[in-house]
Amino acid sequence: MKNGHYLRLVGTFILLLTLVTSCSSDDDAQNPSETPSLLDKWWYDSNDFAADIYFHSNGEYQQKKIVQGTEYTGTGNWVFEDEDSRIIRIDNLEGTGQVSNTIWLKITNLQNHTITVQQSINGTDYSAELFYRDTNN
Repeated sequence: MKNGHYLRLVGTFILLLTLVTSCSSDDDAQNPSETPSLLDKWWYDSNDFAADIYFHSNGEYQQKKIVQGTEYTGTGNWVFEDEDSRIIRIDNLEGTGQVSNTIWLKITNLQNHTITVQQSINGTDYSAELFYRDTNN
């Protein structure tokens, strides 16, 4: 009789332990505003070497760079050439100081307030990484 009572007690304990550990709490929910976004904000080159960049959600692209008090701007259209690899192609790039009307950017790291980018003018050979910060930080 004691053995049966003991086994029932152990069984109840294991059942309760399983139920408690499998339940999730409300604090496990992800806050959607915490998901990193590339779009609709300026990204500033943290080393002030390359142009600052902006990816509009409607597919428009902007860039600007100030050199010795003169602002150089460019505009174009962007698409994900390979979204899994985070490769963006920018076409119809025009503006002052442009060396190519098509460029590629590879996003190697995307966080809430920082991105790391490599640039290419041929889609195969990429530059060293450039580090950008957004304006919201």
